[in-house]
Amino acid sequence: MAKSARARAPGSGSPNLRVTGEDRSATAAIRAPIETPCYQRHAVAVLDTAEQIHETLGQLSDAGIGHSAVSLMAPLGVSGTVCGKRPGDWAELGVRSSSGAGLASCGPLSESLLRLCSIEEAAIDVLLARWLPAVNAGFLAGQLDLGRVLLWVHLLDADDERRACGVLLSNSRHGVQVHDLPARP
Repeated sequence: MAKSARARAPGSGSPNLRVTGEDRSATAAIRAPIETPCYQRHAVAVLDTAEQIHETLGQLSDAGIGHSAVSLMAPLGVSGTVCGKRPGDWAELGVRSSSGAGLASCGPLSESLLRLCSIEEAAIDVLLARWLPAVNAGFLAGQLDLGRVLLWVHLLDADDERRACGVLLSNSRHGVQVHDLPARP
C-alpha cells in the first residue's frame, strides 16, 4: 500500500506538495485540477536580481511550466530590466507602494491586477489584502518597497504545484507562498 506525505511551503498554511507512491488512485489525484471556476491557484516567490529571474524562468520552462503561466510584479524602475520583457509588455498598475514607487506587472495576472486597481484607489498592500491574508499582503508589498520582484506561477494541478514550488524554493531566499486567488476581482 502506497503512502502519501505532505509538505508545507513556508508561510502558506496549507498543503502545497504531495508526494505519492505508485498507487494509481494517488497519481490520478495529483493530476486532478485544483482550481474552481471562481478561484485559481498561484505560487508566488520574491526574487532579488535579474539573474535570479532568468534562472528561475529557465528552470520553470525545463520543468514543463511555460512563460504563459508566469506573471511578474515589480517597481517601475525595475520592471523594464527583468526577464527580457520590453517596456510595452508591462502594464503600469496605477498604484504605488508604501514608499511611493509606481508598480508594473506583466503576464496573465496583469489584467486581474488592472481590474482590481480600477475598482479602488489604494496602496498595493491594501489591494493585495483583497486577495491575500493581510500578513501575506504586507510581506509582499514590503518586498516591492525594497525593489524586489514578485514572480507568480499559475498552477493548473497538484503536479504543477509540486514542480513550480520546487523551482521557486530553490531560487528564492524569501520562501514561497501558495494562494487561491479570485479568478475575477
